[in-house]
Amino acid sequence: MVRHHVNPNTRNFQDCVFRKTVYLGFLIITKFSTTMGLAANSWLAIMDKYLTLDVNDPLRAKMWSNIQSLVDTYYQAVDAEKSGKQVCQSTLQLS
Repeated sequence: MVRHHVNPNTRNFQDCVFRKTVYLGFLIITKFSTTMGLAANSWLAIMDKYLTLDVNDPLRAKMWSNIQSLVDTYYQAVDAEKSGKQVCQSTLQLS
């Protein structure tokens, strides 16, 4: 019977690397979900104002462009993990 010697320092190192990898993955996912949440909440607030304005109000055109921008940002954040594209809250630029 052959006994294998396992260096305890190696195991601790592997555990440390694993924990760091999991934590970094968590941070990345959290960043994307925060951006998605912010875009969704902003979309809801602007859409609520948009629907209550008069049809001839000049602010409606500006709000509509903001709504389209928020929808684009939301879907970019949804696809960011798969595509590798960086999407963060600073990309939310509303006029």
